[in-house]
Amino acid sequence: MKYLLILYGVFKDDFRQLKEINNGLSIISNISRVKYTYTDNMLVYNFFTSLDDDDVCLYVDELIKDQNQLYLLIPYILPIHSSMSSEIHNFLFDESDEVNTFKPKTNQTKNISLDSILDKIYDEGLDSLTNTEKIFLEKHSK
Repeated sequence: MKYLLILYGVFKDDFRQLKEINNGLSIISNISRVKYTYTDNMLVYNFFTSLDDDDVCLYVDELIKDQNQLYLLIPYILPIHSSMSSEIHNFLFDESDEVNTFKPKTNQTKNISLDSILDKIYDEGLDSLTNTEKIFLEKHSK
């Protein structure tokens, strides 16, 4: 069964917690990838397991019990309809095994500089730029 695990809380700069949950879900996942994305207040994981629903619920309860976070564990079948950006939606629900990591979505308007954008292009490629960064780059290229 495919599951979405959505956690609500304060996750800003807490990569330890994110990795612990990802590693825990990888143990019960039938495939090597657990896809996930996050914001400062929410983590969203997509994983597949052959465990029955009761066992998955018990496992997730145990995995998250020390986190003091509100969560939703939702079994699903495709298609999923959401108000996520198409980039995040396609990443989470793509059936390929290519990538299991994510690009954190942060408020990037306050730290945009030409150097940071050029660094991002060098590290992640031109397609990784947000619309705000593309507009900033367009303004400064004239």
